[in-house]
Amino acid sequence: MNVMISDEIIKVLDALCERFGIVIDWTSQNVIPYVMELGSRIVRYEIITSILWLLPTIIPITIFTKIMFRISKEGFGKVCGEYDISFTGVMWVITLLLSFIGVFVIITQLMDIITCLTLPEKIIFNFLKSI
Repeated sequence: MNVMISDEIIKVLDALCERFGIVIDWTSQNVIPYVMELGSRIVRYEIITSILWLLPTIIPITIFTKIMFRISKEGFGKVCGEYDISFTGVMWVITLLLSFIGVFVIITQLMDIITCLTLPEKIIFNFLKSI
């Protein structure tokens, strides 16, 4: 198996291993497969964490939006009981804030997933660089 590893990634890995007092023999036959497996696990980790960020973002936005459309359609008194009408304004503000924050989180996480699928080297390099 003839696999080339980027010199930049090797430098980052060497610097990281130096901090822990580990020396890697890059000519060894079992180093390259392990580094490739480690890279795929890093990319898989990023995809899973991105999905986990998407779920708690999408669910509240969906719930609040459904409530607000129901309030708009049926009237506030039928949906929420005998609360003050200003409560509707507060609910709209909460829904809009959740939507704006949610759109930012969703776009960010989708971009991470797209990067993982198209350019996994970037994710691995950024992960190693952050360490």
